[in-house]
Amino acid sequence: MSNQALAVVERLWEVLNADDVVAALGDETLTAQVRATLAEIAEPDFEVKMHAPAELGGTAFEGRGADGFRAVWEEWVEPFEAFRIELAERILSGDDVVDLVRLIATSKTGGIEVEHDGGAVWTVRDGRLARAIFYLEQEDALEAAGLDPDRPTGK
Repeated sequence: MSNQALAVVERLWEVLNADDVVAALGDETLTAQVRATLAEIAEPDFEVKMHAPAELGGTAFEGRGADGFRAVWEEWVEPFEAFRIELAERILSGDDVVDLVRLIATSKTGGIEVEHDGGAVWTVRDGRLARAIFYLEQEDALEAAGLDPDRPTGK
């Protein structure tokens, strides 16, 4: 299963790999490509969440399917004029693929650049994406996938 899960996540990253998430959300050609890829590799009503740390209230945005995926990301990046995601490490954990990432964003107000380490847990069942949860803290992503948050990372 793990190779299949990896292949699903890598296929999605191929189409999502944009230098700027904000610009990508405004690109109708890319939006159509993402929608077509999700139709191929994801359950129609796959779950998507943006999870903030408990001190910020926990889950921030939730959606389902391709429309929910787009809506959640539009909400998440709304305060930014630019938002980039760099993959630092990919880890398999059962049906889950954990991506540890570096988030680099520039605010709309004041043009302040913010960098932060985050993570994503992609759950693949029967060869299809069933859930994608994005975390502001890498430790939360690792814990959600049943991994030790204190493990050495590939940084």
